Amino acid sequence: DRYGMPWLVENYADPALAHIGQDLRITFESNRLVSDIPLWERVQRFRQSIPYLIRRARFAREKAMSYRGFNVGVAALAFKARQRHEESFRVFTGMNTKHAPNMRPTCAEPIAINAAYADDFSLIIGLVVVGELREEDVGHTHTLHPCRDCRWFLQGHPLIDNNTLVVTVTPDYVPLVGHSLRVGRAVRGVRGFMELRSVGQLLALHRTISGDDFE
Repeated sequence: DRYGMPWLVENYADPALAHIGQDLRITFESNRLVSDIPLWERVQRFRQSIPYLIRRARFAREKAMSYRGFNVGVAALAFKARQRHEESFRVFTGMNTKHAPNMRPTCAEPIAINAAYADDFSLIIGLVVVGELREEDVGHTHTLHPCRDCRWFLQGHPLIDNNTLVVTVTPDYVPLVGHSLRVGRAVRGVRGFMELRSVGQLLALHRTISGDDFE
């Protein structure tokens, strides 16, 4: 897979992928801290990694266990400080599990994020969530957003900040050629939808539409 690790490609200049983002034209050093990564780089690395992360999230979703067929997959792009550059970025995946009605559910987002935390990573740059829109969300959002418990989890996790990016995408999503994905917006594909929001935007949105109050 030529683009198996796109976040390590410093000159990302394939015209067929120009819609993903501008080229990264900078020499990166090893042993960097989280504070050494500017916000524009976080956004850029995540945007250029979205097609790969969607594939990984879809693969994870195939492993989900749900007695009612509600399957969710997540892929998170994580950064680890004080490493060689080529070892600084890694993808962690997760899927939801609830294979009996009386079980406590395990959501996909905490599995992926806590796997990065357990492996001593320093920051979640962004994550992709693939799942069907729930009936209760129809009319409020185009895609499946993290549930209330996961939003609370995101707000307090040490690897997450308000600038962590979240892509939510329907399983059937097929992009339109030349589509432009902007933070805070949803785009319609040939089939399905995809949204991109920061965690800060996601939490603010659900304070309004869902009444979230985690204080």
